[in-house]
Amino acid sequence: MLNYSRGVVTQRETKRSECKSVLIVDSEEAIADVIERALKNWGYTVEKAYSGRSALEKIKEGEYSLIIMDLKLPDISGVEVYHYFRANRPEIAEKFLFMLITGIIDNFTDFIEGNRNLYLLKPSTMKIL
Repeated sequence: MLNYSRGVVTQRETKRSECKSVLIVDSEEAIADVIERALKNWGYTVEKAYSGRSALEKIKEGEYSLIIMDLKLPDISGVEVYHYFRANRPEIAEKFLFMLITGIIDNFTDFIEGNRNLYLLKPSTMKIL
């Protein structure tokens, strides 16, 4: 199971019967693949999406315990995806963990500070995840 604290996510012991499903949304396949491998090693079921539109559809159709969402996507931003669910399905919006590149954090400061969701900075290490 993932243990949440502001800005950091760490692994805790989990039973196989408590296996959770995670959606990773990142336009960079290599980053999504690295996160997927780590989560699968910890016993999580993982799906991936590489665009905001694809993420919207997967989230509407699936059930996820955690949605790891890059804020900068090629079609619609992770911010827009989040706002859609915050307005329409707030229980889903609570499951978002945001990822953003260290160099562009200033562009999203108001957004990050304006919600209670956790975030990760890229590049990062698996220790932080």
